[in-house]
Amino acid sequence: MRTVAESFRSYYGLIIAYSSGKISDRPRIPNYRKKGGMATVSYPAQALKLKGNQIRVPRL
Repeated sequence: MRTVAESFRSYYGLIIAYSSGKISDRPRIPNYRKKGGMATVSYPAQALKLKGNQIRVPRL
């Protein structure tokens, strides 16, 4: 969710810059994965546990 929020914050900033004439190309809405594709998941380091030589990831 953080990356989506960051993408839209940037997009809205670009729309404001486009409206004021600072940039000439119209910004497009951020693209995301296609249906059935893989998605990037990021966890804070505190959420991951090291057990032996494996990393345990919490369930979503």
